[in-house]
Amino acid sequence: MRWLPFVLLVALSVGCNSKPETKAEPQLSVDPSIANSGAIVCAHVATGEPILRATRDNPMDPDDSGWQFLCDSDVDERIEDAQIWSVTQVAEREPSLLPFINSPVGTTMSRTDADSEWKPSQ
Repeated sequence: MRWLPFVLLVALSVGCNSKPETKAEPQLSVDPSIANSGAIVCAHVATGEPILRATRDNPMDPDDSGWQFLCDSDVDERIEDAQIWSVTQVAEREPSLLPFINSPVGTTMSRTDADSEWKPSQ
């Protein structure tokens, strides 16, 4: 009986000092060649609405990624109200886009709401 408290103390101290093994999550990142390139963000997204559509067109110049990130609402928007963000800023705002951010020109992804999975669309 005298050894039981000692054994428990040792077991607890060993358990407290050990860390469970965890698998490292794969780190997704923005391709450095487009990380600081510009992307069009609609005014609604810029003010907090979720991104529901992402389309990559041919870039207009070397500083353009070709990406457009939109709220996909039916509300007409004035092009003058759109903003230019870096691709990195968009990825920080919406990390669920990271698996697709390096996709080629012609890629279009959409989802029905902020909690839905991204799906290829036309």
